[in-house]
Amino acid sequence: MGDAQRLPFEDDYADVIVSRGTLTFIPDIGKCLQEVDRVLKPTGVAFLGGRYLYTPQSYKISNEKLKKIVHESGVSGATVVEHRGQWVKIVGPQAPSAAHRFQTGPHMLAHRLVADFSITEGKCLLICPNDGEGVRGLQRGFVEATDLRVTALYPSEELTVEAEQRIRQAKLGDRITCTTGALEALPFEEGSFDLIAGAGPMLIWGDREKKMREVHRVLRPGGVAFIGGRYLGMPDFRKVSSEDLRAIAAKTGISAIRVVDDGGQWVEIRRVFKEPGHRT
Repeated sequence: MGDAQRLPFEDDYADVIVSRGTLTFIPDIGKCLQEVDRVLKPTGVAFLGGRYLYTPQSYKISNEKLKKIVHESGVSGATVVEHRGQWVKIVGPQAPSAAHRFQTGPHMLAHRLVADFSITEGKCLLICPNDGEGVRGLQRGFVEATDLRVTALYPSEELTVEAEQRIRQAKLGDRITCTTGALEALPFEEGSFDLIAGAGPMLIWGDREKKMREVHRVLRPGGVAFIGGRYLGMPDFRKVSSEDLRAIAAKTGISAIRVVDDGGQWVEIRRVFKEPGHRT
């Protein structure tokens, strides 16, 4: 036990300090940051904050106010990070240069889903529009971060064969199985997967409603799908507004579906457990 405003550790004690969902509840945030900085090794990194989706409004603070607190704390290595929530990152003066970067990319999607949904075992379906570096990074992320058995779905036999060869050469054949199919008519039985993921425009092009229904169909009860992307290089005329996506999602009749504008544009679909007399 201890007080975040008076940490019970000696100077330069920790290599990494992490706190999720606590910072805005601390009475003196500036004092907490000073204490974290004191306890952190010169080569270390601290990351404190959260998404605060369900935090009472009285405990939330604006990014502007948090930046002011960070500045007034005098902690030289502290910055406010507004990606996927509200965080304060403290980088020690002797930390490697890579510690100053906020890492993103397809391989990090697996870590994001583990953190958000805690699904690390069972069966996972990865929707793969191609076999480029983004898809390969996503596959690596799931192999590294989970014990899931991965099925990689490709849109053509040619891509499937090429991916199978690459995966065998990487000695990942025991973790990743490749198959061919279309998102509009997934070649799997109902309730096949615990987790479905994909980075790309698969759910914003074509028959969106049908694709969402298919994703929901092959999820097991309790399963989650998270598909989307940042679409940074996509021309505006090819993008779909989140409002339009929400309208289409509402037409599916799926009870647990939402569009998430957090670090991009994503569709989250859950297959809820059936209750007596309730249709999902």
